Amino acid sequence: PVVIAGWIFYQSERNFVQAVGMGILAIGLVYLLYRLIFILALDKGVLVGHFKRPSKLIQAGQFKLKRFVLVASPLLGLMGFSEVLDASLVRNSIGRGAFIIFCIILCLLYKDILFLSRQNIDSQKDGKNKQLLQKMLWALLITVPLLSAGLAFWGYYFTAFQMLLQLQISLILGLGFLLLYQLIKRWMLIERRRIAFDRAKAKRAERLAQREKGETQHLSNDSLDTYEEPVVDLETISSQSLGLVRSLLLLAFLASLIGLWTQTHTALFSFLDGITLWTTNTSINGLEQQLPITMKSLMFGLVIVAFSLMIATNLPGLLELMILQRLDLSPGTGFAITTVSRYLVVFLGLLIGFSNLGMEWSKLQWLIAALSLGLGFGLQEIFANFISGLIILFEKPIRIGDTVTIRDLTGTVSKIQIRATTIIDWDRKEIIIPNKAFITEQLINWSLSDPITRVIVHVAVARDSDPAKVEATLYQAVQECENALAHPEPEVWFAGFGKHTQDYEVRAYAKDMSARWPLRHDLHKRITSKLKENNLELAYPQMEIHVKNSQQRDQVGIIRS
Repeated sequence: PVVIAGWIFYQSERNFVQAVGMGILAIGLVYLLYRLIFILALDKGVLVGHFKRPSKLIQAGQFKLKRFVLVASPLLGLMGFSEVLDASLVRNSIGRGAFIIFCIILCLLYKDILFLSRQNIDSQKDGKNKQLLQKMLWALLITVPLLSAGLAFWGYYFTAFQMLLQLQISLILGLGFLLLYQLIKRWMLIERRRIAFDRAKAKRAERLAQREKGETQHLSNDSLDTYEEPVVDLETISSQSLGLVRSLLLLAFLASLIGLWTQTHTALFSFLDGITLWTTNTSINGLEQQLPITMKSLMFGLVIVAFSLMIATNLPGLLELMILQRLDLSPGTGFAITTVSRYLVVFLGLLIGFSNLGMEWSKLQWLIAALSLGLGFGLQEIFANFISGLIILFEKPIRIGDTVTIRDLTGTVSKIQIRATTIIDWDRKEIIIPNKAFITEQLINWSLSDPITRVIVHVAVARDSDPAKVEATLYQAVQECENALAHPEPEVWFAGFGKHTQDYEVRAYAKDMSARWPLRHDLHKRITSKLKENNLELAYPQMEIHVKNSQQRDQVGIIRS
């Protein structure tokens, strides 16, 4: 109500009423700021309950701030009243006196808060750079009010008033962005714990499902980390997300400071526009004109490019935290989204940065065309691998975690990068294959749509064996095998006759590539055991040897080997 009343009075056409309104408005704004700090400093509030700040320290600072507000509110009201009133005598006497007293009280407040902050044990754990920055900020906060009071005393009241006002608004902006950063950091901590809880529940549900199916195969942590789709770990999510949020908030804070200080201190930034580095031709409303590229344009372009690279580096963690982990995505889709998003951020950052340097799209397109032509001749393999990488990310013929065979190499895809894809083979060697090979050459993906694979075991028994008995024995062996899937059903086929054998094929299905060799091993053991139990003999190659000597011309012996 106080702020609203002050605003209503300030809208009046009479100068005296406007001055009264400005005084009331100044007092109301200070009171609102105090109430906000009071709510944040409650025992169960944000500072104590969430940020874990010492309660005694917060209460002591709140008491000193309350005393400052009680003393400074009338002074702020007088300063606001005198600034709007069209009477230079009142402004230079009452207003200036109130301003000098306010500067002294503000300096004492900062000294008291500095004394309280030194009692905080956590501040002693900060690094040297952070401690140096804090010392510089405190020195600035304490000396500027004293300097403003001295300038006002010597007759530079307007300059001192504007300097102190801009400093206090900058301080409030900084504290606001710092509070927003801490709130986002707290929210990210909660989300990180929720993601960890959801992943733990998913792993527990998977283990329970395996127990119900009777699956006893144990996968080590190393194999899970190597062959599953690489999920961004929680530490990486936290560091990347906080880094990106910190960068964005810092950029917004710097932009706010520049916009604030340029309104009254144009001389601090106008000299950058006066330094012309080069000129470029541009078309404005169909007319060709020269556009000067100044130091300000260069700095602005470099800042945009730097922040775009910083955002692209930390983007995967933030996307995982805010979007991807809430969506039901197929394997590899999240990786494709983050990769393409990083490319787009870097491309837009470079495009905006170059446009500030006079390189517009109408000019860049010819440069891009020339580069494309050069890439087509000189760097065609690298360019082809880059385009192939984009095709892999969009069409997804292979995904992170897929088992593939290309040329004579078989392994699991662990990384899909700009130029090449990394495969880890069964000997745990990392094989780097150019992306072009996955697009132009024949590729076998063992787990693209269905990870189930078939295992065939060839069995040869004696020629005089009973086929029905052999078939029943082989069925019994494959059905008792734990690694063989019940669906699709295993098959036993009489494949034909050899020279001295009956040939059979046992076809069983494994759940994925990692179960192929365990299934084959188990089948061989059980088939051998079951054939012995049923008095069925495995066939061996036979050889006929004719031996001749002087006593007996022809002696034929059949030796089984």
